[in-house]
Amino acid sequence: MGGPLPDGVRQAVCQWGAALDEVDLPPGAGYRALLWVWDAAQLAGDPLFRPGADGKHHYTVGGRLLEVRELAPFIGRHVPALGARLERMHEEGCYVNLSDYLRILVLREWGGIYLDADTMPYRAATVFLARPEVPDYVSFASGAGQVRATHVSWLNLVRDENGFLVARRGDPAVTALAAEMTGALAALPELCRRALQQATYYRWRQHVGQTLLACHDLMQDYGVLADGRPESVVAGVHGMRLRIDGDSGAPLPLSPAEQLAYERAVATLAAQDWRLAQPLALERLVELCWTSEVPPPAYAPQLRAQPDSCNYYSFLSDDPALDRVNRLFAAYLLARNGARIARAASGARSVARWPRRRRVRAAGSCRPMNDARAPLVFVPGTEVPEHDLDRMAALLFETSYLEYCSAGNRLGLPLRALQRRQNIDPWLRHIRALYVAGRFAGFHNAATLAQYAAAPAVNHYRAEVQAMDAAYDAFVAKHAAPHQLFVASLAIEPAWRGRGLLDELLADAHQVARAAGCTALGLTVWQTSAAMPLYARRGFATVGIFDGARELFFDRLHFMTRPVPTETP
Repeated sequence: MGGPLPDGVRQAVCQWGAALDEVDLPPGAGYRALLWVWDAAQLAGDPLFRPGADGKHHYTVGGRLLEVRELAPFIGRHVPALGARLERMHEEGCYVNLSDYLRILVLREWGGIYLDADTMPYRAATVFLARPEVPDYVSFASGAGQVRATHVSWLNLVRDENGFLVARRGDPAVTALAAEMTGALAALPELCRRALQQATYYRWRQHVGQTLLACHDLMQDYGVLADGRPESVVAGVHGMRLRIDGDSGAPLPLSPAEQLAYERAVATLAAQDWRLAQPLALERLVELCWTSEVPPPAYAPQLRAQPDSCNYYSFLSDDPALDRVNRLFAAYLLARNGARIARAASGARSVARWPRRRRVRAAGSCRPMNDARAPLVFVPGTEVPEHDLDRMAALLFETSYLEYCSAGNRLGLPLRALQRRQNIDPWLRHIRALYVAGRFAGFHNAATLAQYAAAPAVNHYRAEVQAMDAAYDAFVAKHAAPHQLFVASLAIEPAWRGRGLLDELLADAHQVARAAGCTALGLTVWQTSAAMPLYARRGFATVGIFDGARELFFDRLHFMTRPVPTETP
């Protein structure tokens, strides 16, 4: 909407170019890429801008040539009566609302795939790009004693996000929405944020589930090549979210844990002067939030949160620190995605390898995880990549009440960074990570108590937690026999649970036990944990119960043991 192109936009364009390179389109069926700007003058100082004497401008990035189209004259041709108001919106910086309106006009006149300029593609993007299509059917809904028919004819990305839209040129629903928005904007007595949002975005959102279908849902429900497996993806930074409900405007203050994480992140990044030598360094400085989901074909590089109504949007934020964190997080996501694509392009096995034209098995019908097409490999902890060690630390929070224990630690570290330092790094020689087809899937940390005692880790918990931790250590020492291999931690990535990997991890622990001359495995598990019945079904029996944390967590910790089989199962 103004000024030169941000670096993030150039990165996103290059990533979409990489996706298109993986799509085998027939001759004459290639994509035509248009870059919409307010006016060409804003790019005048950009060395990648190629002005044309005939008004046909271009922009080169990543070896690709984009046609540059100007919105100001476009407005003059298609909605001249609204020109002065839109010009004023531009002057007053109402870019989000202006964009929410103009994308509908562009889609009406041009059709095709509309993308916010910094939207980044994900793995399933190539499946859609290979054969883009829009729905064309009538949906029936009943209410108030009536049946209503709606023609479903265009797409957005997912849920109520409008940064990715697909429609045919002149689509009736898009045309009707453009007219509705035009009338609403013309009728506004003044430009205020809430009124502009009601006149643009909220009118568009009324079409969600009516004339508009989510591309992600379309691909998952009907796509022959759809991959329904969930995976863990980075969603945001702990404590970094809107403090209001983005829909209602109702206040939603941070919880004490969120507030603490917020303050630590701000202090840490301010100490870096809000500049990082490498965008990926962010993951070492703040506590990232992860979620398990079936990834859509694209993502907006911005902070997500729970609930969704607290996701970051610049026009709803009045917190400069949150704005700064979002900029660093967006750069981090783009750099992370770009690195994955680069690894895939070089032939390395990668989560981000673009899917090619092959049939992907539907969810629930996958082959066993140990077949030849999905080889299982155990890697010593000392050889595990840094980012997977970080994932191990994150997974520890799902095995115990470590958020409570880690808060207020003596080092003032983000919670995950503390767990990495205290419960992962000191034990790398006892850790074995499981990889399935090159993807990190889980790990176990197992040794005898004598081996653990040979290299004790420094405890950085606050004082009252250290006392509880000492009681836990005494409990373990009481029940773990010298001939036992103690499994200090075992965790599986959410995307791989329920697929037989617990047995693989236990079988590997048995091998470690036999090599160490141990005849039994020992481990601790919380009584309310979903893992406890899984261990019980595999022959583990409770030999002791720890009640030292019951008043805090309303839970009891079981020490369970099982003999090591004489042969590998």
